[in-house]
Amino acid sequence: MNPAMVPTTDAASLVVMNQRGQIDGCISDGPLALDNAVSVEAAQQKGLTGDTAGKADILVVLGDTKATSPSNCELLTALKVKAARVTKIGAIGNGVFSLATAGILSGRRCSVSYKLALAFSEQFPDVEASSSLFTIDGRIFTCVGGSTTLDLMLTLFVSDIGALLLNDLTQHFQIERIRDQHNEQ
Repeated sequence: MNPAMVPTTDAASLVVMNQRGQIDGCISDGPLALDNAVSVEAAQQKGLTGDTAGKADILVVLGDTKATSPSNCELLTALKVKAARVTKIGAIGNGVFSLATAGILSGRRCSVSYKLALAFSEQFPDVEASSSLFTIDGRIFTCVGGSTTLDLMLTLFVSDIGALLLNDLTQHFQIERIRDQHNEQ
């Protein structure tokens, strides 16, 4: 967990809630670095033994300051391979650059921060960059980051977790309302 990256602290909170029994029907772990989420061998080399290490069912790629030009070919290849095996895959913030570089967003629509929209569109003309807070395109989801991350996650999982748990989560994260994917930046 990196306190400077808000989505990692949110993910850690969800793991704790799951461990307390507040979230039923799932196994949660992390946050994990990409290599530890997609590669059992990488997770083992780093001593990670969680149930999801290297075997993630839902994969979320977080952006960082270098994510606008991802260059780790091994990780991008692993991401593309793992994308075919997970039920849902998505990106938060400029993590969309990694998904697009891996070819996962080709021919799809994704949400991109207004600050990065021009650079993204120039680099990936085959991807429709949206100014929506978040986008759900089949099993692929993207959002611009920040507090929008929680709106996206709650929207994605509302049918799986039910209204009572949704109410608990919105109270825990002090969310007055859940914005939908039609809200613009």
